Amino acid sequence: MNFGLFVVLFVQSTVVLATAWLLTRVFRDNSLARRTISRSAVAGIFAVLVLTPVGFIRPAPLVPVPSSAREVLPLNLSQPPAPIETSREKNLSQEPSMTANAASASAVTPDPYTWELVVVILWLAGTGIQAARLLAGAMRLRRIHRRSNPVSNTSLSEFPPVRQSSDVSFPFVMGLRRPTVYLPADLSPEVREFVRHHELAHIQNRDLYWSLAARILTVALWPQPLIWWLQRSLAAATEEECDAAVIAAGLPREKYATALLDLRQRLRSTPLTVSAMAGLSLGTINPGAKKRPSVLYRRIEAIMKTKPRPLNLSPKSRLLTILGTIGICVATVLVFNRAATAQTPPDPMAGYITQPYPFNVVVTDSQGKPVTGARAWITVTGDVPEPFELPITVTGSRLAFAVKPVPRESAGILVVDAPGHPLYFKRVWPVKEKIGKISLFPPKQTTVRVLLPDGQPAAGLKIGPTMLVDRSKPDSKTEISAFTQLTPSRTKELSVTISANGLATFDKIPPRTDARLDVSDDRYATLGYDDRFDSTKSGLQTITLRQSAEISGRVTSAGKPVAGVTIGVQDNTANYSVSSNTQDIWGSTVSDADGNYTIKRLGSGLVNVMFDERSAQSRELTAEAHENIQTKPGSVVSNVNFELISGGIVEGRVTDSAGKPVPNIGIGIYGPAHPRSSAWVQRTVTDAKGRYQLRVPSGKNYVYCMDGQYSQRGFDVMVQNYKKTTQDIVLSPNPNPDR
Repeated sequence: MNFGLFVVLFVQSTVVLATAWLLTRVFRDNSLARRTISRSAVAGIFAVLVLTPVGFIRPAPLVPVPSSAREVLPLNLSQPPAPIETSREKNLSQEPSMTANAASASAVTPDPYTWELVVVILWLAGTGIQAARLLAGAMRLRRIHRRSNPVSNTSLSEFPPVRQSSDVSFPFVMGLRRPTVYLPADLSPEVREFVRHHELAHIQNRDLYWSLAARILTVALWPQPLIWWLQRSLAAATEEECDAAVIAAGLPREKYATALLDLRQRLRSTPLTVSAMAGLSLGTINPGAKKRPSVLYRRIEAIMKTKPRPLNLSPKSRLLTILGTIGICVATVLVFNRAATAQTPPDPMAGYITQPYPFNVVVTDSQGKPVTGARAWITVTGDVPEPFELPITVTGSRLAFAVKPVPRESAGILVVDAPGHPLYFKRVWPVKEKIGKISLFPPKQTTVRVLLPDGQPAAGLKIGPTMLVDRSKPDSKTEISAFTQLTPSRTKELSVTISANGLATFDKIPPRTDARLDVSDDRYATLGYDDRFDSTKSGLQTITLRQSAEISGRVTSAGKPVAGVTIGVQDNTANYSVSSNTQDIWGSTVSDADGNYTIKRLGSGLVNVMFDERSAQSRELTAEAHENIQTKPGSVVSNVNFELISGGIVEGRVTDSAGKPVPNIGIGIYGPAHPRSSAWVQRTVTDAKGRYQLRVPSGKNYVYCMDGQYSQRGFDVMVQNYKKTTQDIVLSPNPNPDR
C-alpha cells in the first residue's frame, strides 16, 4: 500500500474540486451551468483516479531478473582494497557503518505500523464502511420494490412505469436499466402529474447515472470533504433543472411550488434515515442567509421566475466544457506526478564525464619541455572484477587514446611512466573536465626501511607499489581524488631490491602521494593499509613484514568437486579492536579441478572466509560463509570447506517515496553467505522496473539500499531454502548524503 499515492490522489482531487467550487460560485444563479460543472468534476475525478495510478507503477508479479541484467560490486582480492574518496563511492562499497554496534542498530526492523500505514488503513477501512452503506441502501430499495404495487388504469401507467407503496414517504425514481417511479400511496392526482414530469426529466437527463457516479466517488474518496460538497451540488443543480423541465411542459408554477412544499412537510413525520434520503433534493423551507439560501428556497425561487431557461447546452458549450475538463485533469496529473518524481535525488554524477573519451595531448616536464620515450596506459577500476589496462598510443611526446568500451560505473586512471620522472597519474573518468595537458613532476626519490619479522633487514627481497593515492589536494565534495591500482605485472616492473641494510629506494613515487607496497614472497603476509608509505609523514619510515598464514579447503556440490569457484578471505571488521587486525587481511584464490583451494599470504587475526557467488552465478548456487576463523603466523587452517546449495531467493521492488521505480541502484545483502562483520557484501542492481533478486542460504538476512543519496533503510528478512521471499524497499532522499 503506497501512502504517496493516497496523498497525491487527495491533493489532485482537491485541485479539481476546488476549481469546480469556484466556477459554481461564479454561476450560482444558473442551474444548467452548475449541473454541467458538477458533472464535469465527477468525470474529472474519475479521470484522476485512473490516470494517477498510471504514473505510479503498480506492483506486478515479480519475475526472475536474468543473470545478464545483474551487476555486482567489484571485489579485487588479489589486490588491496581501493581507497574510497567520496561518500557516493563509499556507500557503493559498504554499509554505512561497519562496526558491530552500528551494524546491529541499523539492522533493527522498522516498526511495521508507521503513521503512513495507519492513515492508509483508516482510509481503506472508511471506504469499506461507505461501500457497506451503499450496499445497504441498495438492499433497502430492493425491499421497497418487492413490497410496492404497480399503478394501472391511469395516465401514470405510461413510461416511466410507476409503483406505489406505504413504505415510500416521498417520490423518487430508481433503476438504471428500467427506470421506475415510486410514489407514496396517498398522493393526489395533480401532485402525481407533477411528479411524473419531474422524474421523467431525471431519466431523460441521465441523472441516475451521474448520481450513482458521484456516490461511488464519495465511497472511494470519503476523507476528501469537497467530494461531499460535489454530491450535494450536483443533486441541487439536477433538481433545479428537472423543475425547469416541469415548467417547460406547461404545468402551473404556483401549484408546482405548493406541491414541493407539501412534499417537504410530509418528511417531518418520517424517520430520520428516510428524511435524509430526500434531504439532498428538498432541503429545508428556511430561506437562510441571503448569500447561502436553502436548497428548497432556491428551487422555489427559480420556479417562480418567468424568464425561460435553456434545458441543455449548445454543441459549442458542450465541446468547450469537455475540453476544459480534460485539460484541467491532465494538467493536474502531470504537474503532481512531476512533483512526485522530483522526490528522487538528483544524480550525484550529473555534469561528470563518466565514460572514456578520445584525447591527444603532449607530455611535458615541469619546465614545459616535451618529454619523449614515455610509456602510458589507462588502468580501469571500479565496477570490474579485476583492474585491467587499456593501451595508449605514444608518438614522441604525444599521447593518443581512442574510445574503448568499458563497464558502467568504472573509473579510468591515466598513468604515464617517463624516464627520469616519477609516475604521473590522473583520473580520466569520472571527472568534471577532460584532460587538457600533462606536466610531469621533477625527479624525486622515496626511501623506506623494510624489516623481517625478527627485526633484521629484509635484504634481497623485491618490493613494489600496488596502489598510489594522490594526497596533493584535500578531500573535496565536488572533486574526486585520483588513485590508481597497479596490476601485478606493473608492480613487478616497478619493484626494487631491498639493500643489505633494509632500505628500498623508489624513484617512481610522485610527490605528495601515498604508496601501498608489497613483497613478492609467500612467506610473508600481504602488506596492509597501515604498512603503506605515508607522504604526510617526515623522516625514514619503517615497514615490518609478518609471517603469513594459510587457509585451505574444498568446494563441492552434492558431494562432487566444483572447479573454477572463487573463495575470498577478509578481516572480521567487528574485531578491529584486536591490534593484529589492522593488517587488512585479505586474499582470494580459485578452486582447482578437484575442488581444492589454498589462500596464502594471510595476516594474523580473525577472518571470514566466503564463497564468491559471482563465480558460480550461472549455476545459481550459494554457500554459507565461515565466520571468525583464527589465523596465526606460520599456521595452516585446513578443511574450511564449502558445500554449494540452491538456497532461497530474496526479491522485491525498489521505489522512491512517490512510488516510482528506482532502476540501476545497488541493493546489498548480509547474511549467512556474507556476514555483516565483513566489508564484502553480496550485491545486485535493480532492473528498469526497480526489481532485484538475490540468491542466499536459508536464515536471517539483512537487505538494504547501498546508495548514499537515499536514506539508508534496511530490513531483516528470513529466507528458507527453495523458497522466494519478497521484500520491497521504499526509499526517500537522504538529507545529509555526504555524511
